[in-house]
Amino acid sequence: LLCNLVAGVAWLLPDYRPVAPLLHLASLGLLVDAPNQLAVTMLRRDMDFRRLRLVNGVGVLLTAAVSVTLGIKGAGAYAMIIGSNVLHGVPYGFDLLVLRGWRPRGGWLGRPAWRDYRAAFRFGAQGCGVALLAAARGFLEALVLPRALGYEAFGLLNRAQVLFVTTFGRVNNLILETVYPLLPRSAQDPAQFARHAGLVAQTMLMVV
Repeated sequence: LLCNLVAGVAWLLPDYRPVAPLLHLASLGLLVDAPNQLAVTMLRRDMDFRRLRLVNGVGVLLTAAVSVTLGIKGAGAYAMIIGSNVLHGVPYGFDLLVLRGWRPRGGWLGRPAWRDYRAAFRFGAQGCGVALLAAARGFLEALVLPRALGYEAFGLLNRAQVLFVTTFGRVNNLILETVYPLLPRSAQDPAQFARHAGLVAQTMLMVV
């Protein structure tokens, strides 16, 4: 709704009118991503990493193929929005609702037992905090560095970051994806979990 409201305002401004249909399309992606995120969380909770990787692989191939095809046919920005914003949010939700036929139990919209969800809220709050810090970092970089360094230097910095992510940064992602299934198994023993998590953090820092 918020995305469509912004799009409605864009229709009224001549300079931003070309962006309005893209925002309407992106709002569809936000809608279909809701069951997608639910499915990802359920697979991680069940530690079904085989299915998680399989669906992710299918999704990457699908979005890349559609984006390239639409781009070749001259769809322009629509190719990126449809691939990265709309179709990107479909695979896990399709697997959950269609292939596995999952449906919420009756009474799921009733009054929640807040005390039972305390651990889940804490976990979610930590995840949201990390996401906000990552977003704030990018926002501050874009706000401060171009003025302090100049756009040319800022462009070089961005290229260096992309080179890192596509080379040694991939090693970090590989380590995280490999260790992620193992860390929860030691969560019941705080001392063991702290030791394992510390080793993972040290290894990632060494790679960086």
